[in-house]
Amino acid sequence: MVRYILFLLLSMLLLLACNGPSKGNDVPTPAADPIWDGELQFTGKDARFLVCSSSIRYVLVGPGLDTVQKLYDSQRSVPGQRMKAWLTGHLAEQHPGQHDTAFIVSRIEHIDATLSCPPKPRAALVGRYSVTFADPLRNREVVLYLQPKGEALMTTSISDTKLPMEQDGIWGVLSNGTLDILWKQLDMHSTYTVTENTLTLSMPKNIQGDQDALVFTRNGPADHMAGAQGQVLMWLAATANAQGFKVNSDTLSKATLIAGIFRSPEALHALRDSAITWLPLLPDQLRTDWPAISTVADLIALKRLSDQRGP
Repeated sequence: MVRYILFLLLSMLLLLACNGPSKGNDVPTPAADPIWDGELQFTGKDARFLVCSSSIRYVLVGPGLDTVQKLYDSQRSVPGQRMKAWLTGHLAEQHPGQHDTAFIVSRIEHIDATLSCPPKPRAALVGRYSVTFADPLRNREVVLYLQPKGEALMTTSISDTKLPMEQDGIWGVLSNGTLDILWKQLDMHSTYTVTENTLTLSMPKNIQGDQDALVFTRNGPADHMAGAQGQVLMWLAATANAQGFKVNSDTLSKATLIAGIFRSPEALHALRDSAITWLPLLPDQLRTDWPAISTVADLIALKRLSDQRGP
């Protein structure tokens, strides 16, 4: 009986050895290629693909290249035009051992000549830029702050008696290398040519006057405490600490909720009392604007309004 049981166990082991996976011979099934979105460009026989959120243009090769070029040519309006494309493929060495990475395209999903990759902040451009120019009455100074995560602040000094006017924006670099800033309150874009340590803004013909461009020169780091934002952050931190809530101004952002800083009705009431004299708040603002305040960004907007109103 014992010999019979041992024979059965040995037979099962042999069966598993024959039918089980073989590490030496089996080739793993490759994962399906993902869909990449980027910008496509054909210049002569050369095809390039810029993956969105990247700054590298890869040579485009692979079995799906002919189809891609036919669709590109059908939508191209100018030679070398860049257009948005969604391609199935992967990155690999074009020539093994030479470290020349290419994009191997297997299939095209969609192409649209009217679209492009969204602008992306570039660490090399972060900083403080300024330009001074003359208008009919006085010199104006415009200062531009480009923050690492894509926030932009522009301050314009146009008066000797009032604080600079401020404008918030979102910045990034387009695939053609130009800098784009969306000014949110104005709902408009401005585009700058980038050279080493300078940003050049071309002026529209209807407002250029004697000057066809403004050249902003980098002259320092991007100070996130500049302007009304820095004043509001320091005021909030000081007021919160006085109420027993330990707050560091460096940990606050425009999206921070006021109720998350002042976590009691008494603390919120103390902030209101302080705002009446610090901002300051007019009686009408106390009734209408103050109840609508919910974030740090709301307070910054209220501070700017007060600064431009003056004493």
